[in-house]
Amino acid sequence: MVSLRMLRQLRLWSVFGPVLLLTFMIANVGHASDLAGGTAAARPSAKTATTNPAHAAELPRTTFEAAPMLFRSETTRIRYVGSEPIEKSNAGLGSLTSFAPAFIWKVNPRLGVGITEILPPISINTEVKDAPINLLGQVNKVNLAVEAISRGGLGGLVGYTVSDRFSIGLKAGFRAYGANIVVTPSEGGAALATIKLVESTFNMEAGFSWEVIEDKVDVGAVAGLFAMKSTKQSIDSPLLGAAGEGAGGPGAGGASSSAGVPLSGILFGTALRFGENARVYLDIDWRRNPPSKEFSLVEFREKDRDLYDTVAVRTGIALSVLPNGGALLGGFRYEPSPIGAGGRGADSKSGFGAREVIEMSTGLGELQPYWMIAGGARWNFGKSLRVESSDAKGSDKAGREGTRSSGRKGERRRGPTVTQYSLGGGVAWQKASLGIDENGELPGAFTQTRLSLPIEFSWRF
Repeated sequence: MVSLRMLRQLRLWSVFGPVLLLTFMIANVGHASDLAGGTAAARPSAKTATTNPAHAAELPRTTFEAAPMLFRSETTRIRYVGSEPIEKSNAGLGSLTSFAPAFIWKVNPRLGVGITEILPPISINTEVKDAPINLLGQVNKVNLAVEAISRGGLGGLVGYTVSDRFSIGLKAGFRAYGANIVVTPSEGGAALATIKLVESTFNMEAGFSWEVIEDKVDVGAVAGLFAMKSTKQSIDSPLLGAAGEGAGGPGAGGASSSAGVPLSGILFGTALRFGENARVYLDIDWRRNPPSKEFSLVEFREKDRDLYDTVAVRTGIALSVLPNGGALLGGFRYEPSPIGAGGRGADSKSGFGAREVIEMSTGLGELQPYWMIAGGARWNFGKSLRVESSDAKGSDKAGREGTRSSGRKGERRRGPTVTQYSLGGGVAWQKASLGIDENGELPGAFTQTRLSLPIEFSWRF
């Protein structure tokens, strides 16, 4: 039998569904909010459910959530061996892909499903001037005309509450994307290189969320069951004549690879409650990187990539001390780099090089390793929404960060409530630094600093 609550949700979906689908077409789900350090393993929300799908079952209501970067200002400094330091700064609105919405529909009190991404074929063009790129061992100031391409993608998740204190979830997604990059001298002239990149990924992950000690300790974990990545890179350049004939003939070269990893990573996290208002989170994220090849723009030949497994650390805190259950938020995270220094020579691997500098310059990537510190606050407002009794656990868990307007102990049987809206904002500071000695493929010093204004918004209905 279709419940009144389900009918209301279907009616809302018919009105707002097209808008939500459009947002998924222009953005894909990334990390959880920076305001809590990107922690997600044991912190239920619509956004963190895209990392740990078990959280989809724990949400008290159907929820839409987004955590865009409102503004950012960043400075990149590069110093190649034997060259003067180069500095580039830019500021403006956060990228469109930072919008990264999440939508979880509570089918019933124990079951939640969500869409992680719907990506149709679409392209976005941008241009960057005076980027410092090292090609064939020579530093060039170049202009980059970039066409970033989404070739399609689809992903979803499901979470189920097994018992009042234990939930499980499963998610899977496929994505195909690429870029066309034309490199020309800043002073004008013929193109130095035309680069085409096509990549596709498939991931399947499973997670759980467990309240080990009621109102005190929660743990969560996500295991990458399988991951596959396919890459194809091609380049046309007159510089290939100086480096020898490429794989595609005179003036052309490229590289391609495809690899799968049966255990692509493990995320483990815990949430600890101290007193009535404090909540502390800790995530440890281990990731494997499948082997791949690329066409080195430093040596202009195909090489194996110098890739490593990584361990990221993310921490967060929430203090529910503001009116109406609002909370002060803070976080710290460290994200390592999976790319090594590489080297030069016949048996060397391709490490951090011109491709990564191009991605940094065009917004397609960021310098790693980096650390980030963030702080802010979240306010709750709107009417109180009744939560069905079987959803009480999810409401209590969310309430530890201030999203609950009532539902204290002794009220579960009558049913707790949650506020309809939450809005948060704050400041984040990020610093990345990388040094490569003379044995690496691209010796030099690279730093990147970023000041950003992240916000987050939740709507429950």
